[in-house]
Amino acid sequence: MANMDHCRFENTFNDLQDCYEVLAAKNLNELSESEKEYAIRLIKLCQDFSDDFIDDATNETA
Repeated sequence: MANMDHCRFENTFNDLQDCYEVLAAKNLNELSESEKEYAIRLIKLCQDFSDDFIDDATNETA
């Protein structure tokens, strides 16, 4: 099921945090080829998020 607009980022944050914990505990080579491919794609997407939105995010109060 797709995320609802009002909780998209909250739900995605929880999933992303889970992915981070798995990568912190495992080597990428321990993942299946498909999971490894998507982990790398996710890491690159996170870099894009950071590059594109870090200025906006750091100017906001958390």
